Amino acid sequence: FAEMTGAYWIWKNIDHVSYKGLCHYRRHFILPDDWAERMCENGIDVILPVPLFAAPSLEGNYKKRHGSYEWEAMLRYLQEKDEKEYQAAKDFFGRNNLYSPCNMFIMKKAVMDELCGWLFPLLFDVAERCGQKRDGYLNRYPGFLSERLITFFFERNRKRFRIAYSDKNFLESDERGSGCEI
Repeated sequence: FAEMTGAYWIWKNIDHVSYKGLCHYRRHFILPDDWAERMCENGIDVILPVPLFAAPSLEGNYKKRHGSYEWEAMLRYLQEKDEKEYQAAKDFFGRNNLYSPCNMFIMKKAVMDELCGWLFPLLFDVAERCGQKRDGYLNRYPGFLSERLITFFFERNRKRFRIAYSDKNFLESDERGSGCEI
């Protein structure tokens, strides 16, 4: 599940905080030192990465880069669970070109609980239907799907949650490939 493995662990194991978040060993939000205070003062529920453009659409881009089998399994799950949500997802993924990449976020605990309660049953179902791929990169499809699904979740709930966007940076790894300097 790529970085979403960490998100699942955080969701299930960290309860004593008001906010939860996820970044990566080489990807970080670019935030001011007082970001937490600003988040509270402005009633921000979630911070996501600045959206990226994907052509011809989120669906078309995913299928071109990763294949269509797991995409169709994701849509089947949505259709089986809720026809109205399925139609909204089909429309969103077919017409939208922007998504927040990298499965990075900072959000209120209650928001993460709601997101993960919706997202992980879907990802587990798709993984059960599609199994493992031989290609290690393409086998990260639950993580690739979740980038699009998180974007859909927050677009669908835009009126309920106050969303802010932040730039991110990518750290270069050293010659050993560890990304750390000693």
